[in-house]
Amino acid sequence: MKYLALAVLLVACGQDTEAVLKAPPRAAKGSAVAVAKPIAASTKLAGLTVALPTGWTAAYDDRGSWSFTSQRVPEHPLAITHLAQMSAAVAPSPEDYLALLQASTKDTTSKLVTKQTLPDGFALSLESTLNADPGHGKRATYVVRKLGALWIECACPDVPDDATRDRVIALCSSAKL
Repeated sequence: MKYLALAVLLVACGQDTEAVLKAPPRAAKGSAVAVAKPIAASTKLAGLTVALPTGWTAAYDDRGSWSFTSQRVPEHPLAITHLAQMSAAVAPSPEDYLALLQASTKDTTSKLVTKQTLPDGFALSLESTLNADPGHGKRATYVVRKLGALWIECACPDVPDDATRDRVIALCSSAKL
C-alpha cells in the first residue's frame, strides 16, 4: 500500500509560502503492511522544508526524493522539478557538473545559458538540442547544493521560460533539512 505525501500550503494574498513536507508514515513493527526497506536518502530528505511557489505541489517517493510540479496555467507553463541526494564526488564544481551532463548525453549538444553561484552550491541553465533535430532546443535548469553533510541535486529538464527558471532556482535554493 502506498502512502501519499502531504504538503500543507497556506496561501495568503498570493504570496509564496513556507511548506513543511513530510514523508509518508512507516508501518509499525510487526504490522501486516509490508514496507520495503528505504534507501539511506529517503530518511535524510524526508523532513525537507522548502518555500513552495504558489500553485505548485510536492510529492515524496519511495526512493527518497521529491518531485515539485507547477500548476498548468497560461501565464505559468508546466514545470516538473526533481530533488534527490547525490554524491559529493559527482559535482564539486559547476564546470565538473556541466562536463558530467554533457558526457551523459552524447546525442545532444548543450550550451550554457546562465551560471549562478549560490552560498552553498550553484545553479546552471542549459539549452540542449538533439543532434538529429538541431532546430528544436529546450532549456533545463540544475541546482546543486550542500545541505549540512548532504549534497542535493535539483533538476528541471524542461524549463519553458525565464520566470519558471527563476522559480525553480528559488525553490531549490530554499530547501532546508
